[in-house]
Amino acid sequence: MRDARLHSVSIRAYAASDMTNLERMRRERDWRQSDLAEKSGAPQSSISRAENGGSISVVNAVRIARALETTVETLFGEEQVTARDTDDAAEAP
Repeated sequence: MRDARLHSVSIRAYAASDMTNLERMRRERDWRQSDLAEKSGAPQSSISRAENGGSISVVNAVRIARALETTVETLFGEEQVTARDTDDAAEAP
């Protein structure tokens, strides 16, 4: 059974420089965003959003990390997980 909370959190990429780890790792492979989208199954719009500092779902973050053969933690560095649902936010430690 899937945990419904997986759909109520997001991960935000923060770049210490002008390029996120996601963008750097994608470019190291000479992949376009559309290439990564095809290999990962994550929408290209989510990849673009993450590379520009926006949030994406945990599901898409995992898909992208797997396609790049890395972990979500490595890919997003100091990630921020935020609850979109107030009930989930109330349960957070």
